[in-house]
Amino acid sequence: MHSHRPPTAGTSEGSQHPRKVLVSKEDSRNLADWLNKSVTPAELKGFADKYPIEFEKKEFSLAPPRLDDWMTRRLKESAAHKPAEAAEKTWLSVQLKVLDIAGPLVHLHQLTKQGRPLDMEEVSENVKVALELTAAASYDISRRRRRNILNHTDPRSDYLLEDPKSFSSKQTVSSLFGKRFLEAMLKEADQDEKLSRRGPPGPAPKTAAGPVTRSKAGRGGRGQFPFDNDRGGGRGRSALFVIPKKAGGYRPIVNLKALNNFVAYSHFKMEGLEAVKQLLEPGDFMTKIDLKDAYLFIPGAKRTQKISPVMKVVMGHLRAKGIRLIIYLDDILILSRSFSEALDHCAVVADTLTSLGFVINETKSVKQPVQRIDYLGVVVDSTKLSFALPQEKMDQVLKLCKKALGSKDITLRDISKILGNFTWAIHSIPFAQMHYRQIQDFHIQQLHKWDRDLSKRIILPAEARSNLDWWINNLQIVNGKPFFPRSPHLEIYSDASLSGWGAICDDVRTRGPWTAADRNRHINELEILAAFHAVKSFAGGSSKIAIKLYLDNSTAVCYINKGGGTRSISLSILANLLNSFCEERSISLEAFFLPGKLNVEADEESRAASDSSDWMLCRRSFKTIDNIWATDVDLFSASWNHQHDRFISWRPQPGAWAVNAFSKNWGEFKAYAFPPFSMISRCLAKVKAEEARLLLICPVWPSQTWFPSLLELACDTPRILPPKSDILLSAQGDYHPLAEKSQLLLSAWMLSGQACQTKAFRQKWSTFCWQEAVQPRILHTRPPGTLGQIGGQSTTSNFTWDPNVVLDFAKADGENESLRLNRLSAKLTTLIALTSLLRVSEIAAIERSSVRFDDGAATLFLSKPRKTQHQGPLSSIKIPRCPDKLVCPVDCLGLYVYVTDPIRPASNVDRLLISNIAPYRPVSASTVARWIKSYMERAGVDTQTFSAHSTRGAAASKAVASGVPIESVLTAAQWSRESTFARFYHRPIAPSEIAFQDDGSSEQL
Repeated sequence: MHSHRPPTAGTSEGSQHPRKVLVSKEDSRNLADWLNKSVTPAELKGFADKYPIEFEKKEFSLAPPRLDDWMTRRLKESAAHKPAEAAEKTWLSVQLKVLDIAGPLVHLHQLTKQGRPLDMEEVSENVKVALELTAAASYDISRRRRRNILNHTDPRSDYLLEDPKSFSSKQTVSSLFGKRFLEAMLKEADQDEKLSRRGPPGPAPKTAAGPVTRSKAGRGGRGQFPFDNDRGGGRGRSALFVIPKKAGGYRPIVNLKALNNFVAYSHFKMEGLEAVKQLLEPGDFMTKIDLKDAYLFIPGAKRTQKISPVMKVVMGHLRAKGIRLIIYLDDILILSRSFSEALDHCAVVADTLTSLGFVINETKSVKQPVQRIDYLGVVVDSTKLSFALPQEKMDQVLKLCKKALGSKDITLRDISKILGNFTWAIHSIPFAQMHYRQIQDFHIQQLHKWDRDLSKRIILPAEARSNLDWWINNLQIVNGKPFFPRSPHLEIYSDASLSGWGAICDDVRTRGPWTAADRNRHINELEILAAFHAVKSFAGGSSKIAIKLYLDNSTAVCYINKGGGTRSISLSILANLLNSFCEERSISLEAFFLPGKLNVEADEESRAASDSSDWMLCRRSFKTIDNIWATDVDLFSASWNHQHDRFISWRPQPGAWAVNAFSKNWGEFKAYAFPPFSMISRCLAKVKAEEARLLLICPVWPSQTWFPSLLELACDTPRILPPKSDILLSAQGDYHPLAEKSQLLLSAWMLSGQACQTKAFRQKWSTFCWQEAVQPRILHTRPPGTLGQIGGQSTTSNFTWDPNVVLDFAKADGENESLRLNRLSAKLTTLIALTSLLRVSEIAAIERSSVRFDDGAATLFLSKPRKTQHQGPLSSIKIPRCPDKLVCPVDCLGLYVYVTDPIRPASNVDRLLISNIAPYRPVSASTVARWIKSYMERAGVDTQTFSAHSTRGAAASKAVASGVPIESVLTAAQWSRESTFARFYHRPIAPSEIAFQDDGSSEQL
């Protein structure tokens, strides 16, 4: 920071007058820029690291004093604790920013007291940082001032505050908002005004002579349309009926809904309960004035007989006197800060109306100030800032619901009456709309079915009856809906793209990919699902808070706020899930539309590329490992790939138990970790520091620097995971590129940071790999199976693999119909090889035209002689049907024929097996071998040792061990002598898992 001091006359060195300094233009610009931006958490941390402070008095710190526990409890018990907590949060935030400034100043103060020459560059840097933090604190206060003013003047424009382009550093030096912000606000208002003039599209007006206007707003959504219809013109039919008034008499109601299609649109805004929410302040005293037959006292020319805004002039006169009031037709609610003020304001309003010739209905008016009053059918409570249903209204709703449930059938008119009451309860019952969607959908269906005949009697389905049950059981409990606070606890921005979702809250970002199932959803569904993930991520552990949710999809906003809808079942289901989540936690949620160009950060997160370390370990492999070493917490995972219900994510995630595994003490639970490979060293250090036990999944990379530490912390025999292509999966079901190429070997290690446990294990292993004389051994799975332990080299030719391993995998692989063609081809060829003992070249030679099915088997003919056949007709193979369809080769063959026949080219009508991609040509024996080997590998067979041809020996050995006569086996395999089978194929079946052995002995797990 540079400054220039102009020379002054008559100023001596000992002068007591302060010297004026001139701040340079460059420094002025820097200050202006600092005053219009905040300091990021990373920058704050950098300042703290740069100017470390330690106090001799340990109990002292530069932290704001926390609220006393006893005062916290008293605050929670108070009626207006939410506004107070919001204010406390605001002041605490401001105090933190002010105290941030103290760091560099204290650092500078201590430097001046040390008595050594000062480094002026260091002093200047201290002052510069202090000035920057001061400006940031001022910027935060300016932001809060702007939001406070805008919430009272133009709440619809509050989203402009988040756009940095709305403010200029030059303009906001002298003005809080500045010219640029006002221009942006005026532009938005001008667009709204143009849209309101245009009105909704519709058919051309077909009105009779004389002007006609339409009012869209009305109590309970009911429009009112005075009109003058020419008797000579076209006629329409409108229902006219009466309903009883509370004070006696009847109120006429005319249903002009059908007429709306032929009425010219004219915008007309009315005040109501939403205005009450905006104007009512905590602790206000209220009075009410009701006018009797108000419009009969206002003479009007015939051409202007319509809903007149004449009362707007009167209300404007009263509001100019500082009186807060809301008028709905002839009901006027007056709000005042004190009891005496309420009396005065009520008298002024009453006198003014009386002087204008209006008659006040004294019976329905409330002139004695109260803090709880009936207005427009709800109870307004200023102490709780809430709406509630009056007791008589609740009794009416309960009576209607119980009557409907007690009847065998019900008329559509009665359902309409019930839904009308439910609709009016929206203002007073949290999540009311969510709890009548089923009966509303059923009502709409029946109206269409019976051509809107309300006298039809119908039987309520179970879903509709469950809605009525909820109202009967919960209405008394949940009655009373607090206003949504002007300053919510959380503001969350969410967005969805076709590849993933993203969200941001208080500058904390998160994101996630869509799973293969979710990627097929409509974008509107993805937007609601993204909002759901965002709320679960940032408020999963919270309750009794308010959340303002910003989305750039108006359909999603509508469905969330209304707890569903009547047009899309899938959107309603997702909106119901989100609202149910909030209801269980007493979370008040409101969604707001934010144009996509302003929702930039959430959009960036939703489109961000997937993390290269974000993979899911095969669940079958994990379960096998977890059965050996039981764990209960997954340390490094996301919402889509966690292995335990209790998991810790790197950033906020839906359903996460905690965030950032390194912030937890791993010694307090049984932890499982499959971390990014770059964090393995850090994990090993934490295990050692906290003496924790950890099940760690990591690659077998002996050349890495952390591998010796891994061996040092091992407290049990490590296991090698089967090297199959689907050992690691992405959210979309794709294979890891290294695993797909068999270039990644993963292992499971039980580690302990306690020296006594690792020492005992090393002593147990000392005869194998901890003696210097022993040559290094390679890591491998021995004998082959779904899981192996790390051990020494052995000869696997003494064993063959167990076909049950492949059959069990085939069962776990799911229904044949769910398999893609490549998976189906591999499964079919493997099952044929195991059940027929055919060579791969013979399987490739099966003719399509030879395939015959009967009830108990399938018959196949080869297109060429078998290897050992020198004469005679071509061989036929009969494969029996298996009771278990998941491993039945006949069922698999039938589905394969059904799938491939439509795509089989005309040039290939002979060979059964075709390629998995166009142009679907016949496959060779090498391709069949590759299919079988890939299926064996995925099942867990060690394909480094056993080839596709080994199916003959494995299946034959298993058959003989199961008691099948040797002659039958020789005939099926076409071995001429038993010695051939005994010498080259007959081997004992290896157990699926064998522990490490060094001296030739083995221990079965």
